[in-house]
Amino acid sequence: MNPTSVLSLQQINSLDQTAQRHWYTQLVPEPLLDLLGLTEDDLDDRHFTFTAAPNQGFVKLQLHAHPDDRDAAYTIELADTSDGHTEAVFLSLLDPAAARFDIDVDEQGHDTRLGTAGRNLKAEQQAIISGLAPGQVRRGLRMAEAVFSKVDQFCAALGQNMWVGKAFAYHNAIIFERHGFGYVEGRELMDQINSGFQQGGPLYLALDGSNPFRQLVQAGTAHGRSWAIRDGVLGAPWGGVKLFRQVGALQQIRTFAGPY
Repeated sequence: MNPTSVLSLQQINSLDQTAQRHWYTQLVPEPLLDLLGLTEDDLDDRHFTFTAAPNQGFVKLQLHAHPDDRDAAYTIELADTSDGHTEAVFLSLLDPAAARFDIDVDEQGHDTRLGTAGRNLKAEQQAIISGLAPGQVRRGLRMAEAVFSKVDQFCAALGQNMWVGKAFAYHNAIIFERHGFGYVEGRELMDQINSGFQQGGPLYLALDGSNPFRQLVQAGTAHGRSWAIRDGVLGAPWGGVKLFRQVGALQQIRTFAGPY
């Protein structure tokens, strides 16, 4: 297949392993390699892995600072959309040297899907005290823009002028906003949440101090709000928020202007 005719992940996944690796290593930012003490020569199957089934429009990429590390420093899952774009289904950037909080397994050892299918309250309490957001097992690397720029370039190489990202939690939507994303769906919910956390609003009043995830101070930060939402202050599960990033034409949307 001529590289210029590759327009989707499904088509990339039909190529041989060498060609697939060539495409997918383009999603690794050079500043991230520098930070982890790696070079492009380290993008072999010891440090950089990808899972991509032939004829399926999905890929999971992981970069490990050291092959034996429990957690990947960089994980991204991408999927083809029905309208010919690429969706970032999941993204994680973790400092492999930072303290780990086992919010991904409950006290019986069952997978919590990063706190969305079950909770380890003890680990979550330790995480929130340490300034982490829901879904983080370790401190982040603060390299979102470097990754987003790589996804921009990757999608442009596929002939796509935009891509979409699913907000795993409230704070992820805020991060997307601050990196030039606009809303595909969920903008009304985000505005309602911001209004609800204003003094006297229903979400503000739900921060009643009844547990570590419902402290009044959380109304003023994105990750604090996100923990309260994870704890159920919305009265419904989080979801339905999806954003887009247009290559070369970033948006200027702020549903919340406070600190992260």
